[in-house]
Amino acid sequence: MAVNCEKVISELFAAWTRLNLDEVMSYFAEDAVWDNVPMSPAKGKQAIREMTHGFMKDMSAFSVKILKSLHEGNVVFDSRVDTITMKSVRGPRSRSPACLNSMTQAKSKSGAITSIWQLLPGRSLSPLV
Repeated sequence: MAVNCEKVISELFAAWTRLNLDEVMSYFAEDAVWDNVPMSPAKGKQAIREMTHGFMKDMSAFSVKILKSLHEGNVVFDSRVDTITMKSVRGPRSRSPACLNSMTQAKSKSGAITSIWQLLPGRSLSPLV
């Protein structure tokens, strides 16, 4: 039975909301590529783990609102707003959350993500949300 790529991506971002690195990584194929524009692509599961850990280690919360999602076969495209709250460097309290508009194109095979292209524009949407 074919696996719905849209469902795989939705589950990936749900794992991000739990800030669970091992769960996030369970969605990737060993040879996956995550091209997180404007950064350099992370090639292979270990490189994706290192990049993801780099993001997660300073987060206290992450939420995602998928605005539009389209898929056909093993490809999905979505537009979303990510809300990220970083840990405070001055104590246990968190900083104010920042909202970022993001677009993602992903491919999967047999339920594992093989590639993600993600555009993270430099503009924060915090005042608009």
